Amino acid sequence: MVTMLEVRDLRVRYGAIEAVRGIDLTLRQGELVALVGSNGAGKSTLLKALAGILRPVSGSIVFDGEEIAKFPAHRVASRGIVLVPEGRRLFADQTVLDNLLLGAYRRRNAYRQARPHDRVEEHLDRFPVLRERRDRPAGTLSGGQQQMLAISRGLMAQPRLLLLDEPSLGLAPLLVRQIFDTIDELRRRGMTILLVEQMAKLALRRITRLRTAGADTCVAEQTLLALEANLKRLQKHRDWLQGDDSVVDQTG
Repeated sequence: MVTMLEVRDLRVRYGAIEAVRGIDLTLRQGELVALVGSNGAGKSTLLKALAGILRPVSGSIVFDGEEIAKFPAHRVASRGIVLVPEGRRLFADQTVLDNLLLGAYRRRNAYRQARPHDRVEEHLDRFPVLRERRDRPAGTLSGGQQQMLAISRGLMAQPRLLLLDEPSLGLAPLLVRQIFDTIDELRRRGMTILLVEQMAKLALRRITRLRTAGADTCVAEQTLLALEANLKRLQKHRDWLQGDDSVVDQTG
């Protein structure tokens, strides 16, 4: 696969507090990579730095061979990196339709052959509940409907790299399933996705690689097959510690 994003020794601060310390990360085109870790490990901060919302103190962010670590957010978005932030961050007093159209603003050159309203119809077809509420203010939507709108607004920018920060946060199980069905669809279409998600079981069924964020750095990277093997090994050891004599350790 072609390398799309390469991050090296990235450091990000909030004032005197270093929230991200020396992260390395590589994403290849078409991958779905999950970033997991405890609260405060710097996951959301990393996504904001990749999107240009936060300026790194040091380190490198190379996207499609171009160094973008010092780019402001609007230049990053125009290159095709789009963040769907934790908490949705919609324009609550604007309609569903207006929020969708605002998502296309920085990529308007991409619509010379396809008008923004044509793209709106595609996203309203994906989430029919948004079609029913297209003229209502976004602030009147439920949490699940707002998440659908946030993802759709991000997709209106036609991203080449989609950054998803906790898309299932606070949603009912049925809506979580619908959101992950959308993620499945995007991956089948070849979109590159970096996903921060606390619902690890749902994420693990879909990812190609896993990154673990620690307090100091991203300390581990595993392919899905290696991760599954390690989880099975841990399960055997747990059963043995709990006194299940039928468990035979075959891990060597």
